[in-house]
Amino acid sequence: MDKLKFPCLAREFIHESLYSASTGYFMKDSHQLGSLNQPLRYHDLKGVYNYNQILGENYPKYAFLTPVEIFQPWYGHSIGNYCLQKLQGPSLKILEIGGGTGTCALSILDFLKKHSIKNYNTVQYYICEISPILSKTCSQRISSAHPELWASGKVKVINKSALDWDSKIRDQIFVIGLEVLDNLPHDRIWKKNGNWSLQTRVSQDLQEIHEDITDPLIHSCLDSYLRMPSKSDSEIEQEHKEGFLYNLLQYWISQKNPDSLFLPTISYQFFRNIFQHLSNPHFILADFDALPKNKISGLNAPIVSRKGNLAHEAQDYDTYLAEFGNVDIFFPTNFRLLQQFHRDFRGTSGSVMKSYKFMENFAKENWTELKTGYRPLFDDFRNTSFFLSE
Repeated sequence: MDKLKFPCLAREFIHESLYSASTGYFMKDSHQLGSLNQPLRYHDLKGVYNYNQILGENYPKYAFLTPVEIFQPWYGHSIGNYCLQKLQGPSLKILEIGGGTGTCALSILDFLKKHSIKNYNTVQYYICEISPILSKTCSQRISSAHPELWASGKVKVINKSALDWDSKIRDQIFVIGLEVLDNLPHDRIWKKNGNWSLQTRVSQDLQEIHEDITDPLIHSCLDSYLRMPSKSDSEIEQEHKEGFLYNLLQYWISQKNPDSLFLPTISYQFFRNIFQHLSNPHFILADFDALPKNKISGLNAPIVSRKGNLAHEAQDYDTYLAEFGNVDIFFPTNFRLLQQFHRDFRGTSGSVMKSYKFMENFAKENWTELKTGYRPLFDDFRNTSFFLSE
């Protein structure tokens, strides 16, 4: 917190809480992303109870598991299959944002080696990871599993933020981000006389200050938000088809008269930076499109949580100002707003696909089917979606 200049913008406070080099949540060894020691043997599991039991027994202490970790290697295999189907040009190029422990990259590279040796031998795979600890872990795992690619420089792990990516690439390149957007800092804005016109600063005694919007990035992102089209009838119809639980989540997060909005300003900045440096990016961004009801008011409000010892244990907080550097702060992703960002910088909307639909289309087989026919890769995480460039 020492590096913050108070009063600071909400996004600046959240950034330091999560990513400060010395005290940030994701920079600590004790708060890193979790990983499984070995993939689950899904075909040997009897049913949902057995699956939850085995997952709980293998769940790491004090860490969260993302879908690509839980469903390794099959989740990454499906993304690799998608890349091959959408590939334009002689060789495959990938930029993965937030590579974590390297599980996604390992899964994709293993898939290429088995199903397309030509693309495996010529791939260029860049991993941009802000955490020094995770960068080291990722490098060690990939260099061990794919030594020839590593030695030839075809796979590179770069320890920096995606916002600092500055290499120009003209060819098609797949930009992969799995559960990355939810941890990008947001700004909190407020309504005044019916209009979104106030920004939030945080004082040194951790109080919110509301003032007229003057920050250029907030202005740009808000302008994009206000130009976002209303939901079409087909989108509304599709949401109804998602079932009771999903619609209950949507009800929880939709407030008729919200007084505040958490605006994804850093996601906007991420899109802007990518389009400034990459001529033909093809996004593959997966994240949560809705989160359970939490203790913080406002549209797009985050869950602020500290992981417990067991898989189901977590302590939630009622403010993003709590427990600086010791809590995860994660937001639901507005995928329609991602489409607006894409329109702003590219002129096309891209597409949004529920995760289970993506898996139905691009998983080569029922890799995670249990003996009862239950398919966790398809049936769990129904509140997640993919954003894909067209």
